[in-house]
Amino acid sequence: MEQKKKSALQQGMAVLIGLAVLTAVEYSISLLEFSTIALFVVSLIKAGLIMNFFMQMTSLWSQEGGKH
Repeated sequence: MEQKKKSALQQGMAVLIGLAVLTAVEYSISLLEFSTIALFVVSLIKAGLIMNFFMQMTSLWSQEGGKH
């Protein structure tokens, strides 16, 4: 059980860092006045991370039926 908690914490930290980096990229894109499409793509990646980790959307399509 302890290993499961450690793994979940590591995954949570990776998502946190990923979201922070993507937010910095979004900010840089807006300052450099790149296209809106670039901002949209970064936003979709961030939304995917959030849906996968925090909303656990992948469990809806898993073979196990989504354990809560």
